[in-house]
Amino acid sequence: RRPPCRHPVAPDLATGVEDAAGVTTSADLTLYSGGPVTQSEVVQASGLELLGAGPFVLDDPGNDVDVLAASPDAGGVSFRDTDDLRIGAVGTLLGIDTPGNLTLRAQRLAVQAPIVAGGSAVLNTTEEIGLANNITADRIDLNAGTTTRVTAASILTADALSLGSSVTGTQPLTLLTRTLGKAVNIGGATD
Repeated sequence: RRPPCRHPVAPDLATGVEDAAGVTTSADLTLYSGGPVTQSEVVQASGLELLGAGPFVLDDPGNDVDVLAASPDAGGVSFRDTDDLRIGAVGTLLGIDTPGNLTLRAQRLAVQAPIVAGGSAVLNTTEEIGLANNITADRIDLNAGTTTRVTAASILTADALSLGSSVTGTQPLTLLTRTLGKAVNIGGATD
């Protein structure tokens, strides 16, 4: 059953068709899809909530969303933002929980709510990644253009971890393996 749409949404985005039209709103936007979602025009919103089947591939470099939260039923999430992006609360969701891979690209990224990916979690920025919450995935790649700053106690849980920049901050960062008895491979391309 499809949840009610609480915000202005183009009908083709709400039903989840390929090559969806763009949407611009100053409010939060909920995209509920019965299948894969791609885009041909930008999505601009205060917050973006991704629900439904997925996968969601929203990689237009003009996308401008302040806060992202996602929980697809299947598939993964790929999202690109033109400037600052925060992982947080939007609508009914807090953070990102996807059974597939997660790829996020932004100028600056703040992880302020949990991220869980069934596959890999790749976070790419041209400037800083701010960690204020936990990330769990098979493989985690943190590729910050300048630094990864730990702003609150955070836990990275993965069997392979790649840190593409220095890690700074005054808060603790804990590294855990996802598979019991396996060593965390920091900076390696293999498990």
